[in-house]
Amino acid sequence: MPSKFSLKVGANSFFAVLAAVVLILFFAENTRDDLLNNIRDFWITHHMESLNDEGRAALADEELDRNPDTLIRILESSAWDQLRPGDRAYHLKRRILARLCTTLRERNDYEELVKWAQTWLVLNDRDLDARAFWLEGIRHIPGREKEGLKGLISNYHDFPENLYLRHFLAAAYLDLGEVEAATKIVRSKMSHLISGWQIFWTTSDSDFFSQSRSTRVPLSPGVGVRTTLQFDLPANTTRVRIDFPPTAHLRIHDLKLSIGGEKQKIAFKEVRLSQMRYEGGSLVSYGGNDPFFWLPVEIVGQANPDAKLPAVLHLEVKAVILGREFSLSDLFDET
Repeated sequence: MPSKFSLKVGANSFFAVLAAVVLILFFAENTRDDLLNNIRDFWITHHMESLNDEGRAALADEELDRNPDTLIRILESSAWDQLRPGDRAYHLKRRILARLCTTLRERNDYEELVKWAQTWLVLNDRDLDARAFWLEGIRHIPGREKEGLKGLISNYHDFPENLYLRHFLAAAYLDLGEVEAATKIVRSKMSHLISGWQIFWTTSDSDFFSQSRSTRVPLSPGVGVRTTLQFDLPANTTRVRIDFPPTAHLRIHDLKLSIGGEKQKIAFKEVRLSQMRYEGGSLVSYGGNDPFFWLPVEIVGQANPDAKLPAVLHLEVKAVILGREFSLSDLFDET
């Protein structure tokens, strides 16, 4: 018969083994959970990266050919259709919806515009951009014109800072022949287009653009529909860069530059663009965060490289607002 000591030792051993087993199972469970969490996080990250790559590629393709089918295909796919506000990739889905609605409007495909704006609103009925596109769409549907116009007017009254509401209502007034009402809306938010310009330059001894060699200048009225940018340049300037106001949609015509009273020859083939494009003999900025162009200059007859020379850039500038053009020279009538 086992002694009490043996029983006690056996009991202690049993509980020690049991404790070890429980501890092993505990760590195993935690390890399994950690492994599953790591696998899940890896899958989510990989999935989101794949969606981001796919979305950016679709946006790039659509920008080249302006064909909405590319964006429609991606939005109708299962992975993108399931994205909701709060999901990691929803911000990109929203960008795709905005681009698609913009393209459909440019193509006057208002039936499809209403459809996709409605799809966007179902995801978030408080999204003002989606609401603006939907109202603009139904404004062109027979029998719903008044509903669309009334909606644009009331929403613009409540949210005058929204870009699309502002532009669509201005376009609606223009369609109705109410030019004064449209111009009033557009001009109310165009003052930044006068003051948001910056000039950079490079010199013969420093061939890169920097903030230390730059100046901010406002547009000034010129002759007729022209405007001017006036600034000083060192006598050894080799290149001049003109930065537009951020996110501006502008069209530039009739570009002329004089430095120290001498006219500079400007050939479009020598002008280099960033977040801009050539279009119909003009330069167009299309809403980028940092649009600019630069051109080479040649200053002769100046022995002193430290001398400052007055420069004047003459240009005709029009704001392009969803297919409509407004001359910036008209703004000086109000300033």
